[in-house]
Amino acid sequence: GYARLVTDPDGVSAASVKEMAARLGVSGTEEEGFTSGPAITLGVAGTNTLSMASAYGTLSTGGVRYEDSCITQILDKDGNVAYDNTNPQGEQVLSPEVSYAVTRVLEGVLTQGTAAGYTLSSGQIAAGKTGTADLSRDLWFCGYTPQLTTAVWVGCIENGNQRVYYQGGTGRTATLPIPIWGIYMNAALEGVERAEFPTSDHEVEYEPNESWDFIATSSSVNTEGWEEETEEETEETETPTEPVTPTEPETPPEPETPTDPEPSDPETPTDPETPPDPENPPESETQ
Repeated sequence: GYARLVTDPDGVSAASVKEMAARLGVSGTEEEGFTSGPAITLGVAGTNTLSMASAYGTLSTGGVRYEDSCITQILDKDGNVAYDNTNPQGEQVLSPEVSYAVTRVLEGVLTQGTAAGYTLSSGQIAAGKTGTADLSRDLWFCGYTPQLTTAVWVGCIENGNQRVYYQGGTGRTATLPIPIWGIYMNAALEGVERAEFPTSDHEVEYEPNESWDFIATSSSVNTEGWEEETEEETEETETPTEPVTPTEPETPPEPETPTDPEPSDPETPTDPETPPDPENPPESETQ
């Protein structure tokens, strides 16, 4: 699905996905999986929680990205400010309307999606996305609020191919990274005033449905005004038919009585020829 979407020559390309990821804060080398091939949409590139938190944080600010930093302020021995990064300047890398549209979709992850039931106890609105690698080797949840973004990864650092286990079974995002994220966010935002995500006065322009070629569906799905038919609308009531009177089975024919084969007289054996007397051999003809 995702890989197919980036192979449309007139649509999104693998190169544009790579470029957008870099604008949001996720980048790397080709050796790390950041290629311009379709597989980049499947999560083959290696990354870390800092980069993921930075990218999702860009969505929480309405498309404004801030450089990663672990130091906000430095004071000298006299209490004077030697370095101040409490009000950094960001860069608009994504339009506010696109950022808000993505956030609205990701809000549903915590209300009715893969992280349903893990909304914050304070009632603070949040958005996020789960992620699982093959065989549950990597379990992710990246979630954000207007005030804070946190990325959680659960896996085996020593062996990247090791399946994650939890309480005797295979680990899942619902049992590991999502609860970890919720516990941390509830503690970190305790006492913090509720906030709302930035909105936009502009609507996102979407490509019309008929411009997409959906595989394994009817071509009518791409037409404007198409609605999926429900089972009730398509179900037809069958008129019962009169039962068919069974016919009597045909009487099988009587088997034919086999005839005895006519015996034939055995052939009378012929008398064997008398062997010649070796002492009196027959006279040979004279030439």
